[in-house]
Amino acid sequence: GERRQTRQARPRQPRAEMAALPFLQRQRPAADGGGGTWAEALAGLAPTTDELRNLAGPWGECLVAAVQYEHDVPNWDRDPDYRRNGPAGQVIESMIRAGHRQMEPAADRLENATQKALRRTGLQPGPSAPTAWQAAIAAASGAAVVAVPRAEQPGWGAGR
Repeated sequence: GERRQTRQARPRQPRAEMAALPFLQRQRPAADGGGGTWAEALAGLAPTTDELRNLAGPWGECLVAAVQYEHDVPNWDRDPDYRRNGPAGQVIESMIRAGHRQMEPAADRLENATQKALRRTGLQPGPSAPTAWQAAIAAASGAAVVAVPRAEQPGWGAGR
């Protein structure tokens, strides 16, 4: 018979397909932009990278949350929701299903850097820190993520 091409005609991932991945149904921390599920936050968003070529933005924040979950929850791999694919794998799988396979290397870089940091010192700010860590670092310190314009930072502006 004739082959239908409806799959290729839809570049955005349907919410129902994203919903099939349990990690994406977890609530997004308020510090990451205000509640809702990760699936809701990511629906229709294209992933981005930071200057270090790590996955960034909401997709990066979701991947960091997934890696933290794997690090912090003992025996997560025994959970039936994660038998086929773990939390971080589900985030990457969802990104690929949404048509962003080209971002997989950036996701792998972020996943590896986050795993390494969590095994050692935890997520720390600094020039080599992926931007996707900012929300997690702020949440851990109890602070909100607020961008302060350079002119308002101490040591800048009037009198210099």
